[in-house]
Amino acid sequence: MPSLSRLLAGLVSLAVLGYAEMQIIKAGGNGDHDLEFHPDSITAAVGSQVQFEWYPMNHSLASSTYDNVCEPDGKIFSGYFDPASGTMDKQTFVINITSTEPIWYYCTQEYYTHCQNGMVGVINPPTSGPQTLAAYKAASAAAKKIGDLPAAVGGVVVDATSSAMAPSASQSAMSSAAASGLVLPWQGLALCAIAIFVLPQQ
Repeated sequence: MPSLSRLLAGLVSLAVLGYAEMQIIKAGGNGDHDLEFHPDSITAAVGSQVQFEWYPMNHSLASSTYDNVCEPDGKIFSGYFDPASGTMDKQTFVINITSTEPIWYYCTQEYYTHCQNGMVGVINPPTSGPQTLAAYKAASAAAKKIGDLPAAVGGVVVDATSSAMAPSASQSAMSSAAASGLVLPWQGLALCAIAIFVLPQQ
């Protein structure tokens, strides 16, 4: 029969494996007329998640192909989020990263033509070649229209206060450490402490 310390070690391993890295992208946030994603380019590992937080003005997220900026490819659309001035929306949009292929995206809001004004971004940008965020953004300025979809797809809407998927403001500061594998859920840390300092070696 396995010892209690071994059982706890197994639980710690499950906690580590079950923890999905979360990176946060803010739509707006630098004043009520900010037409940028922050950051607008990130690298996200397969199995991780990206959470979009929404700030004024009314913003959204839709994926596109590189060659058809400001036009949805039908894979990801968040719907619209319109928080009050100076606040963050109570809901976020979370997508799961299932591939290292680039995800080019833009804000579909036609009012103030957000996409044409450079509100675009990329997840997992190419490491070489002509397809760059700068070129994608330049192409957005020449787009003749902005497209969206009738309903959200490719992700889930999650309450900003949800501890299951959406980290709090203090947890957000830990995202870079999580990317390096240095941050564990508090449950995992507690089990580690018990296994190492409390239980006798068997």
